[in-house]
Amino acid sequence: MRRVLAILAIMTGLLALAISFGAGARAATLPDCLASKHVCVSSDARSLVSQDRQSQLERQIGGGDIYLVVAPAGASGYDSSMRQLISDLGAKHDHFVVGFLDTGRLHFGAYNRGVLAAGGAASIATSVVAQHKGDQDIVGALQDFVREVKQQSGSSGSQVVPHEAPAGHPAGAASAVSVVYSDGASSSKSSPPASNCCSAK
Repeated sequence: MRRVLAILAIMTGLLALAISFGAGARAATLPDCLASKHVCVSSDARSLVSQDRQSQLERQIGGGDIYLVVAPAGASGYDSSMRQLISDLGAKHDHFVVGFLDTGRLHFGAYNRGVLAAGGAASIATSVVAQHKGDQDIVGALQDFVREVKQQSGSSGSQVVPHEAPAGHPAGAASAVSVVYSDGASSSKSSPPASNCCSAK
C-alpha cells in the first residue's frame, strides 16, 4: 500500500509540472522547456513575466548554470514540484542553481547544486525578496537573483562546492528550499514566516 501511495505521489508531482510552456500545438512541458531554455514561464503566468522580460532574463543568464521557473506548483504543493525540478535538472546537469516561483501562492524558493556554497541560493532568494518588498517588482527580484548568483559563483558557475542536499537525493531538497514569497497567508508556528512580496494584483 505504501509503495502504491509513493508511486501516486511521484505521478502527482509529474502531473503538477506537466503544464503548458508554449502556445497551440507547439506547447511544451516543463522538462521540454528546461532542455532548451534557462527561463521557463507557464502560459498562464504571462501577467507576471512577459515574453520580453523572459528574453531579458535569458540574455542575463547567458550560458550559465542558472534556471528560473515561473509556474503554478499544482495540487501536490511547492516542495513536491521543487523536488521534481531538481530531479529533472539533476538528471542532465552536475551543477546548477534553480529558482522556482509558484504563481499560485507567489512563493519563491531556490536550490543550488555545486555552484554556490551550501545554502547560498536560498540566502540570495531571501535577500532579493527583501530588497523588492516595497516595489513589488517580481521580474526585478528575479534579475537581482540571477546577478547575485553569477557574482557569488564567479560568473562561470564552474567551481565545485558542496550541494545544498546530498547528491542523488532530490527528496532532501525541501530542507534547502527557502520560501520567500507569500500572498499573505498565515503560516504554521512550526514553520519560519515567509516575507510578503510581489502581489500579482
